Amino acid sequence: MRRNPFEVTKAVDFTDQEIAARFVSFSHATYPLVDPRSSITQYLVGGKGGGRTHLMRHYSYSLQKSRAKGSILARLEYEGYVGIYAPASGLDGSRFEGGRIGEEAWRAVFAQWLEVRLALLLFDVLADIQKAESPWSISALRKFAAGVSELVEGLEPMGHEDVLDGVRVSLTALQRSIDSAVNNAPLTRELNLKVAFNPGSLIFGIGTLLQSTLVGFENVRITYMLDELENLTASQQMFVNTLVREKKLPTSFLIGAREWGIRTHRTLSAGEENKEGSEFSKIVPENAYSEGGVTYRTFCIEMISKRLSETSTAVQDTPAWIEKLDSDNSFNSINDQLLEVMGANEPRYLINLRKAITSVAGNRQLAEDAVAAVRFEGFPLVEKLAILRAYQRWSQNKLLSLSHFTSAREFVEPLVVGEHVSTQLRNFLGLWRQDLIAQVYDDYSVDLPYAGIDSLISMSGFLPRSLLVILKAITTRAEWRGIDPFGGPETISVATQSAGVREASAWYLNDVRPLGQAGTNCDRAIRRFGTLLHEVRYSDKPAEVSLTTFSSNLEGVDDSTIEVIRDCVKYRMLIEVSGGRRARNRGPVHHKYQLHPMLAPFFGLGFGRRGDLTLAGHEVLTLFSPDVEESAFRKMVKEKTGPMNAPFTKPEAGYLF
Repeated sequence: MRRNPFEVTKAVDFTDQEIAARFVSFSHATYPLVDPRSSITQYLVGGKGGGRTHLMRHYSYSLQKSRAKGSILARLEYEGYVGIYAPASGLDGSRFEGGRIGEEAWRAVFAQWLEVRLALLLFDVLADIQKAESPWSISALRKFAAGVSELVEGLEPMGHEDVLDGVRVSLTALQRSIDSAVNNAPLTRELNLKVAFNPGSLIFGIGTLLQSTLVGFENVRITYMLDELENLTASQQMFVNTLVREKKLPTSFLIGAREWGIRTHRTLSAGEENKEGSEFSKIVPENAYSEGGVTYRTFCIEMISKRLSETSTAVQDTPAWIEKLDSDNSFNSINDQLLEVMGANEPRYLINLRKAITSVAGNRQLAEDAVAAVRFEGFPLVEKLAILRAYQRWSQNKLLSLSHFTSAREFVEPLVVGEHVSTQLRNFLGLWRQDLIAQVYDDYSVDLPYAGIDSLISMSGFLPRSLLVILKAITTRAEWRGIDPFGGPETISVATQSAGVREASAWYLNDVRPLGQAGTNCDRAIRRFGTLLHEVRYSDKPAEVSLTTFSSNLEGVDDSTIEVIRDCVKYRMLIEVSGGRRARNRGPVHHKYQLHPMLAPFFGLGFGRRGDLTLAGHEVLTLFSPDVEESAFRKMVKEKTGPMNAPFTKPEAGYLF
């Protein structure tokens, strides 16, 4: 049975060979996004699924070795660094706390353990190089080993036949003694351990020794790649931060973490705090992807191509496979799809229009004339455009008039005739097309369709793993329905794609949500925000096009609400739009936030960022405050959307908190 190439989505589940086979460079640069040769510590941070682990493992020694055509050491010299990959385990981090032992004692023991662990990983690399090509003489290795012995009290590796292995055996013994003391501390209530070296002296000292004693390392950076920093406590991160601040070349660091996982930048150096741009640089892959424009699409297509190469689908057939996901979005096709959804009876939007006019004017003839004015048999999208145009005039003039509907007919009629379509009409159709299509589906309680590779890429929100999860859900559902999504001739239906999209959206909401009370607060806030956007999109006269964002000056918003918003951003439930939005032409710059595109299908929304809903501070509170009751939220939604529904009058103001 053919394996689904999108089944495995996490880099930690891949072998080194699979990492190499699936790696896609975001740019033509030798080292895209981050430079492992850099003397400045780099933090690679962002949301879950941004590709940090895959990138860091690609830069690690085991992959460097696989890229070597001849000498491994020559390859390291050519690349200018050796990558020591060290993921932080939550099981390791959790051992160094509790047991009625003080934080400072635990931190000191953790510091010893971490440096020994990094040193052992480096020695594994050195031993591997020596075994493969023996570039160093016994005298050089003994000199190096003697230097290491001076760094660690009680370390005596010189009697071992294999010099490097002798050091490794001694360091391993030291690590085991630390592990034993740590593991027994909860039982003994004490740490029976002697500190063997000063903080930082081991890994920085080894770096200096390498350059001075072992040929080939003179111009090679030793880059420790600490991944999954979020698994370390704030106290443990303080020690890592201190290493970053006090580092000595040729040693450097590349640190990977989810954005919420960086708990502190404080150090043990007299309480100093590391500053971005000074002690470290920060790289967010999603930001780079979003600024890359079409480059991100190319990146995604190549990522898909690498996955498809695992099946019988040849790489060169990737465009043909992607066509399986396409759907016909032409004007005529959309009309046909809407007619199929609506059935043979009178369209519900015309029934609703008749009711709205009758309830306001009490004049049934006026209602019938208005319906007749916007009626274009067989062209539901044109009818929806005409109604929207008339509603906009009705709302603008605060007056119901048949002329709004007759002029709307004149405006949209060229779409039916097929000639003399003005630029204004073409733009009007382009702006509102997707929202009006969505409204028709909603009228008939039919799930909104999501299909096509460009839509799926947009939905990923610049998180490559999210695209893989979407494709996994779609192709799995295709297989359930008896369709071979890879080798067969069939296309993957819009219904199948849409079902997979909604499954992936629900998965994302559950996957990124933080734990504990923060998760409860974020979940409630996002559901409220998404519901508000839904109500606006499906109103008679939406305030904005393809609405997924809001902006606000956040005036009067309290700290607890700001914290919820920040958590939503950290955990990639919201995206904070860089630069915000300027209020009017010369007003202040407002904060601007977008619902993450992965969550858009959960609320029947699109993926764009065209529209922007301006919210006052008290409205932001109603959405994001952990203390606002559901009744107050419902009241706010009614007041916000009242002017967007016929007869376009604003309800009486008032908010409950």
